[in-house]
Amino acid sequence: MLRNEKGFAFPVSLSILLASCLSLLILLGQNVSEAELLNEKEQILKQDYYLLSSVKRLERHLADVEEDETLQPGSFIFKEGTVTYSMTELAGSLFEISFTLAIESQKPIVSYAFYDRDRGKMIKWTEKK
Repeated sequence: MLRNEKGFAFPVSLSILLASCLSLLILLGQNVSEAELLNEKEQILKQDYYLLSSVKRLERHLADVEEDETLQPGSFIFKEGTVTYSMTELAGSLFEISFTLAIESQKPIVSYAFYDRDRGKMIKWTEKK
C-alpha cells in the first residue's frame, strides 16, 4: 500500500499550476497599480511645472512693466494645457494673481500668487485644494 501512487501526479501538478497562476495574478495586479501611480505622478509633476513656469514668466514680465501701466489678464499656452491669470490690486504695491490651469482631460486647477512690486518678486504661491 505504500507504493500505490495512482492519482498522485494530478493533484500535485494542479496545485503547482494554481500556485503559479496565483503568483502571476498578484504580479499583474501590482504592475497595473504601479502603472496607474506612475501616470498620476506624471500628471502632478506636469501640473506643478506648468504653474511654476507661469509664475516665473509672469514675475519676469511684471518686473519689466512700468508702474503706471494697467495690468491685463492673460494666458500662457503649453504643449498640453493653458494657464490663464488675472490680477487684483490688494494694496499700493501688492497684487493677488489668480492662476487657472486647464489640462485637456482634467478639471481646472486654481492657484494664487502674491506679487510685491516694491520687491519686484512673488512673495507667496499657494494652490487651492
